[in-house]
Amino acid sequence: MKHILLILFFMLCPVLAIAQEVRQDVLKRAGAAWREFSHLEADFIQTSSTGAKDGGRIYLQKPGLLRMEYKSPMLLLVDGRSFIYVDKKLDQVSYVPLAATPAGILLKKDIDFNSPDIAISQAEVVGGEALVAASLKKDPGTGELTLRFDAKTYDFLGWKIIDALGVETALTLKNIKHGGKKDAKFFLYEKQRNYAGEEDIGDF
Repeated sequence: MKHILLILFFMLCPVLAIAQEVRQDVLKRAGAAWREFSHLEADFIQTSSTGAKDGGRIYLQKPGLLRMEYKSPMLLLVDGRSFIYVDKKLDQVSYVPLAATPAGILLKKDIDFNSPDIAISQAEVVGGEALVAASLKKDPGTGELTLRFDAKTYDFLGWKIIDALGVETALTLKNIKHGGKKDAKFFLYEKQRNYAGEEDIGDF
C-alpha cells in the first residue's frame, strides 16, 4: 500500500507543479493587464442567476470611481466610498459602503493579488478566458469577485460577482475604449450630500 501511495505521489507532483505554474502566470498577467489602464468606457450586458437581464453604458475610472447607466431606469454610482443605487422609476436611492463588498477590489488603483487582505480562490484558464476569483479575507461572507480576461491577449472582458446571498451577477463588456478621463463630478449623485452614513474604504 505504501508503494502505491508513493507512486501516486510522484505521479501527482508534476501535475501540481504545472497547476501552480499556471496559477502564478495567470495572476501575473492579469495584474499587469489591470495596471495598463486607468480609465475605461464600454457598453455592457448584465445577467443574473435570478433571471434578470439588463445593459447600458459603463464608465470606470481608477481609483474608486464608477458610473453604470442602465437601459432600465437604474443608475449605479461609486464615488470612492459608497455604492449608490438610484431607482429613477421609484425615486429611491440606496447606499452601500464600498468596504462591504468584494467589488471594492475592482476599483483599486492597482490590484495586488498577493495582498494579505485578499484571498484568491481561483486563477486559471477556462474556455478561452483567464479567471481570477477574489474575496476579502477579513470578511469572506460579503461575497466573491471574479475578473475575466481573454486568455490570449489578456484584454479585460468583465466580471462576475457572487453576493452574500449567493446571487450571481455577470457583466460582459463590449466596444471598450480607454482614456477620456472624466471630471469627478460625473461620478457623484446630485443629492448625496444629504446622506451622512457613507464609509470611506481607505487606501486606494
